Amino acid sequence: MNGCDFAYVGRWCGSKGCAHVVLIAENWVVTAEHVARNKVVNPGAVNVEVRFSDLGGNVSIARVAEAFASRICVGPAFNWEVALARLDHPIEGVSCVTLAENGPPDGREVKVAIVATELITPAYCRLNQAGHLDRNPNRGSAIPGVGGDSGGAWVAEGANRGRDVLLGVIQGGRGQGWGAASQPSVFRDWIDHTMRLHGAIATWATLGYA
Repeated sequence: MNGCDFAYVGRWCGSKGCAHVVLIAENWVVTAEHVARNKVVNPGAVNVEVRFSDLGGNVSIARVAEAFASRICVGPAFNWEVALARLDHPIEGVSCVTLAENGPPDGREVKVAIVATELITPAYCRLNQAGHLDRNPNRGSAIPGVGGDSGGAWVAEGANRGRDVLLGVIQGGRGQGWGAASQPSVFRDWIDHTMRLHGAIATWATLGYA
């Protein structure tokens, strides 16, 4: 699992296995759409817990009260997808991550840390034609992604006044398992609207790309 410096990445534990979530408000997480799909479709029949470890190694567990999903179709073979989940109580002792409100320019590579089953750093990603962030297998760490990484984080470390910024939510593998991620920035209006309906807000930051 990820190191303490990335305590905002936790585990989604349901009847069909485990994946990852990212804490974006004290009782809100973002994850991949397919991770939360069953909870979205059958909320009363699906029980899910999320688990976070704080910097002292203490584990905080909350139940998912409800989940929401959004999908933007950009072609017959491509979709942008994310999900939000509201927890039944706040996660204590873990700082929320900031969300990037702007993605990298076309063709520009960005250095990220990939936080999921393994911590992969450094890695480099760029936008593909569908608007996903694709990892470049020819630069950075040679560790591939693995099953169960979905919902994890691609983060720019310390990019906002020393705080990490979430650039992408892991969707799954591409090619040889190097991976791809959806940008929360694409879903900002939906994320903000959904959270405001429940009295919550996420923190966003504008990144400069050299």
